[in-house]
Amino acid sequence: MKTFIILLLLAFTSSTYGKILLKKNFEYDYKVKDLKVFELYIVGNMEMVTSFDYELNIKKNSESKKAKKRTDEFMLVLPVPNTITAWKTEKNTLFKDLYNSSLPEKMPNIKKKKKLAKKMKRINNKFSVVVQNVFKPAQLGKKGFNEVNEYLSKNKYPELSMSDYKYYIDRTWSFVVVKYVAKKGFVAKKGSIQPVYLSLEADTTAFPLRIFKDIKNLKTNIYVLSSFDLDLKDLKSYGLTTIEQTDNELSQKNRLTIITELGDSVVNFYDRISEKNEVFKDMENNNLRLFSIYGTLNDKNKISSWDGSTDFMLENK
Repeated sequence: MKTFIILLLLAFTSSTYGKILLKKNFEYDYKVKDLKVFELYIVGNMEMVTSFDYELNIKKNSESKKAKKRTDEFMLVLPVPNTITAWKTEKNTLFKDLYNSSLPEKMPNIKKKKKLAKKMKRINNKFSVVVQNVFKPAQLGKKGFNEVNEYLSKNKYPELSMSDYKYYIDRTWSFVVVKYVAKKGFVAKKGSIQPVYLSLEADTTAFPLRIFKDIKNLKTNIYVLSSFDLDLKDLKSYGLTTIEQTDNELSQKNRLTIITELGDSVVNFYDRISEKNEVFKDMENNNLRLFSIYGTLNDKNKISSWDGSTDFMLENK
């Protein structure tokens, strides 16, 4: 039987929905600027690495004189299709290698090449905020969501609105809470957070893009490594594109590739995963296709309505 392998990598960038959570009475907000995700999928198994950049929102809430102005921690709630079985921190070089492996090639117009490469945001290799813990509820859907709110309340964080996450509750997803802490002292005004990867079972590749729908000008980079071709026709509805869709005279490096061509950090990540889960070992001997998908979510001229019944998914052709 033929085995299909998908490696999905996304690099992206929150508001009241899908926002950085801060403890109660904190005076300022931290805004997600760029969200980065790497998703490795094969035969119902998914390894998803998530990271993002952040920046202090200087618009303050003046309702309370006791409001805090500095923090040494924050949290992010991330819906995923199933209960996670494990988690671990990862290095940012993973995203840097993927970026460098998917730049445009054989471009006669140097100015055009530089302009396009600028849109494909470079990945910061340093981070000032690290992962301290990951909370996973025991149940899925509404019951799991209630567990998350109990956890947030216990740790003096505001609870989430069930109506905001109705899409995922109705589909019985799980809700993972990642707690981040400053590497030293307080969280800086801006910076990058340490990537974290989650292991789980999943029927298809998916990422909860819609939780970031209220973020203005969300920078997004998505990398997909697959053993088969993918249907990319709906990318524009998310404000996303590829090098070839941007300009049909251009082509992307490593469109057809093998995993050893994608940098040491990608190879090392794959080696660790395949050592624990043998189902991933088939990837080593397969010809793969690398897709670089990028754009700005909520670009008013591109983004479609999020009132529909779907989230970001890529089907094989």
